[in-house]
Amino acid sequence: MRGAGGDSVTIVGLETARARRNRGRAPGVRQVSGISSMEISLPQAAHLLGIPEQTVRRWARQGKLPALESEHTFVFRRSELERWARRHGITLVERPARSEDEAPAEPSLPVALERGGFLRDIPGDDVPSVLEATVARMPLPPEADREDLLERLLQREELASTGVGHGIALPHPRVPVEWAPPEGMVTVCRLAGEVDFQALDGRPVSILFVMLSRGAPFHLKLLSQLSFHLRDESFLAFLRRLESIEELIAEVTRRHDRLGGGRGTAP
Repeated sequence: MRGAGGDSVTIVGLETARARRNRGRAPGVRQVSGISSMEISLPQAAHLLGIPEQTVRRWARQGKLPALESEHTFVFRRSELERWARRHGITLVERPARSEDEAPAEPSLPVALERGGFLRDIPGDDVPSVLEATVARMPLPPEADREDLLERLLQREELASTGVGHGIALPHPRVPVEWAPPEGMVTVCRLAGEVDFQALDGRPVSILFVMLSRGAPFHLKLLSQLSFHLRDESFLAFLRRLESIEELIAEVTRRHDRLGGGRGTAP
């Protein structure tokens, strides 16, 4: 179908299996006759939802988020986005956009998690081997020095264990990393087995949150946000069932909204 400007336009949304088979198209995609003037761009939608652009794009492509597709990009109708957010318990937050190379005024745990990603089955029978395998697989920027990062993480563990209890450790360098993304990054790792990190409660560790940031104040604020969630038993149980970084981002966002906190900020 052609829109008013002659461009090919489709709308992405959830459909029944029967409708999908009948149309013979990719799941979640149907045709519309045109695009409303009340549209917002993908970056604007990401800001309103408080979710990274990559996640919004992926959800739109998968049909999990209502979106209009035209010329290999996505736009969104504000009314549809508001209805979707209400159904999923997410509060839309109005805020100005910032340039890509500008550091955010406040850390956002969902954004840092999107940057860091989720790694499964990290091998190793001790702290050094686990951290070495983790650093080798982390999605670091091209300018990152993995050998130097590993050395910094090991130095921090020698100073004091980053095991915080309940099978969780929060490895991070003692000194901020100059090449870390402006938003910081938190890589979630599920270990192949349990490893003794000399944690406070004596329990072996099976889940890591590797935290990287450019500055100490930024790191401490990000750490505060993560620690807030790790104090919740239901959140710890959720982590043990975790299957994707998208699930974790959505859960963190829902918890902030439900408790009345700011976007990515513990109340």
